[in-house]
Amino acid sequence: MESIRSHKDKYTRLLGVAGMIEVGDVYFLQKNQDTLIDQLTQYPDVEHDDEMDALVFALAKAQARSEG
Repeated sequence: MESIRSHKDKYTRLLGVAGMIEVGDVYFLQKNQDTLIDQLTQYPDVEHDDEMDALVFALAKAQARSEG
């Protein structure tokens, strides 16, 4: 397990990977992803956004690997 630290705010991190989602590089294979999709589409007006945070960190890590 690797610790994740970010010096950017949540909104900036989301914007950094939004393009991957918009162009279809991210697929939601399971039909029961309603909570995650709600968090992504309703942010910042959601009570909890833990699933969104996890996805954003994972996508940022994948993006960094593909660029490096």
